[in-house]
Parts: sequence; structure tokens; C-alpha cells
Amino acid sequence: MRIGSVLLLLAGLAACNRGNQSKDAIRQGVLDHLSGRSLNLAAMDVNVTAVQFNGDKADATVVFTAKGGNPSQGMTLHYQMQEKSGRWGVVGTEDSGHAASAAPGAPNPHDGGGAPAPAANPHGAMPSPSDLPPTGNK
Repeated sequence: MRIGSVLLLLAGLAACNRGNQSKDAIRQGVLDHLSGRSLNLAAMDVNVTAVQFNGDKADATVVFTAKGGNPSQGMTLHYQMQEKSGRWGVVGTEDSGHAASAAPGAPNPHDGGGAPAPAANPHGAMPSPSDLPPTGNK
């Protein structure tokens, strides 16, 4: 009787552990990760298209599109996820082989609203001749 109870308990624990290995759990982890950024998540469809689970780690492919928009015009990101305390969290992001970058013309949900302008010469104009170093005319 004791052995049967122990086996039943172990089987139940194993089932609970696998219960969190779902696309919905991964999607929620991605949404949690993005919730602190200035994004209108309600205007986006966030679809987990593929997940590869490996214990408490997972690799997920997520497609972002505008609600009602053309799925072929969306942005695909690859997330490295890790499960902690029963919840999946993002530990890394890639897009088409480039870490945390957006597809051309699409906003990156990870950059917080755009990259800052370069510190030197933010307007792209040529520097004033008086700002150039001396040439040492000979």
C-alpha cells in the first residue's frame, strides 16, 4: 500500500510538471516580459508557433502581428525561456540570427520605443570645419 501511494504521488508530481510545458504557458511568459514596455499589446496578436522544451528550458518561436493584419507582415522572434517557480520567463531573444533586433520596418517590442540618437552629430550633418582637428599643413 505504501509503495502504491508513493508511486501515485510521484506520477502526480510528474504530471504537474509537464502541465506547464504548453504554448499557452510560454505565451504568458512572453507577455509578462513585454508588459513593462511601452507597447500596446492589446493591438497585437502574439502567437507561439513552435516550442522545443528541454527540462526547465525552452526555445520558442513567436510571431507578432497587428490585430487583423496580414500574418506575413508580422515579426518573428525566437525566445530562450526558463521556468522558475512554475512560470516561464524570457532569458534571451533573437530575430533572424540577430540578437534582439527587429525585422526591417517593424518595431522591436524589446527596445522600449526606439533606439536613441547617436551622441555625436545627431542630425547627420557634416561637422563644422572649426570642429575638425588641425591637419598639420606642410
